[in-house]
Amino acid sequence: MIKSIFTVVIALAITTGLTSCNNTKQMNNEAETKVEETTQASNQLDINSSNMEEALPVTTISFDKEDHNFGTIKEGEIVTTTFTVTNTGKEPLVINKAQGSCGCTVPKFEKNVPIAPGASSEIEVQFNSKGRTNLQRKQVKLYGNFEPSPKVLQIESTVTPAAAAQ
Repeated sequence: MIKSIFTVVIALAITTGLTSCNNTKQMNNEAETKVEETTQASNQLDINSSNMEEALPVTTISFDKEDHNFGTIKEGEIVTTTFTVTNTGKEPLVINKAQGSCGCTVPKFEKNVPIAPGASSEIEVQFNSKGRTNLQRKQVKLYGNFEPSPKVLQIESTVTPAAAAQ
């Protein structure tokens, strides 16, 4: 009797373990399929399309910071900061455009590459202070399948003039 109860308990434990592994595999497969479908959809879009939000399911995002102050730098210096974006929604996140407020502010990111739910990516922003003095406030606008779009990140610096040529 004890032997048969023990056998039933072992069989039940093995069945439960296999079922939970299969559920985890199924969830991973579903997530991979969703990212693959989003990748295909984003690759078919015109990256300048204003219909990005309509073409892909909307998700939510968060940032490690939304503004950065470089402090005081000398005119002509090129400084860089990184913003970490996290997909806090349930759909893959696609950033299809990032635009600096002027040519001195250049964002770098992986365009049209889906970020899975819960995953993060980086947006590097470079500021070139050549020809800029005093307080400088610049923006980077991010566009994608999130709300609100565009999302605005800000950088700031006080630029001291370069020494006059003698």
